[in-house]
Amino acid sequence: MRMMCLGLASTAFVVALVSPASAKMETVAGVLIDEECYMENKANTKEQHAMKHGPVETCATSCAKKGKPVALLTTDGRKYVVIG
Repeated sequence: MRMMCLGLASTAFVVALVSPASAKMETVAGVLIDEECYMENKANTKEQHAMKHGPVETCATSCAKKGKPVALLTTDGRKYVVIG
């Protein structure tokens, strides 16, 4: 019984490792956005953002340089978070 459980666990581990490697490759195109500002106002998809205290000219670039999360917004409204 113990050997059978060990065999099933090792098989599941191998399947888990192989599954991401066989994932479908896909090309995604869109606009790079500052995720935090976009969540505050869905119109914040360009360099200038409309914030509570007024418009900020270079908000997207300055936020990205500070290490804030960025995402890719596609034309159909999907959002892909950029990691790495």
